[in-house]
Amino acid sequence: SLMEISLKEPDRAIRKQDDVDRLQWQIWIDEWKKVKAAHDAIIADKTVRTLVWDTGTELWNLAQLSHFGKLQGNSRQDRRTELNADFHKLFWDLYKGRLDLNMILIHKLKKQYAKSSDPNKPADWNGKYEREGFGRVGFWVDMSLRMGWDSVGRQFYSELDGDQPTRFGTELCGKRWYGEENTFRNLALEVFPGTAWGDPVGPEWWGVK
Repeated sequence: SLMEISLKEPDRAIRKQDDVDRLQWQIWIDEWKKVKAAHDAIIADKTVRTLVWDTGTELWNLAQLSHFGKLQGNSRQDRRTELNADFHKLFWDLYKGRLDLNMILIHKLKKQYAKSSDPNKPADWNGKYEREGFGRVGFWVDMSLRMGWDSVGRQFYSELDGDQPTRFGTELCGKRWYGEENTFRNLALEVFPGTAWGDPVGPEWWGVK
């Protein structure tokens, strides 16, 4: 993993800038600088083959906290533009600077709400879940997987997002792996058929024959 960040839980009730704890805000600013410095080190160190954001949701929250000092009421457009550009650069510096790097970005899920046609009625949960964090991440990555629990078969599974094509072709969209097949090795063999056989293959060796 990139790093483990243990910080004070932000008060999500704070919406006004005047209510932000300035000392805590500076801590979040300093921690975000450390995250960016760690990414710079990875770009320079070619021995690092795989990067994991665990989780990308919390990394996005930290970026917001460093720019605003809070997570709610951050609608000021000029500041949002700065935040988006900062987070965008974090990803694309790695993507372009380390073409050999495998990036695994883990995100939490949140309930997906559908807007009501009635302006006086709040949005309702539509029974689905969506990625929680920076909204454009799904367009950046080569493939998007979802992890879940099959309550009927009573086993965990991973699934290539059926609503998002991969950069390795569309025939894999919606494919699931259950139980013992739910491994990086089986995913690698589907995406890179020439992946080495033998012991379980980690993502750092994907595509290596």
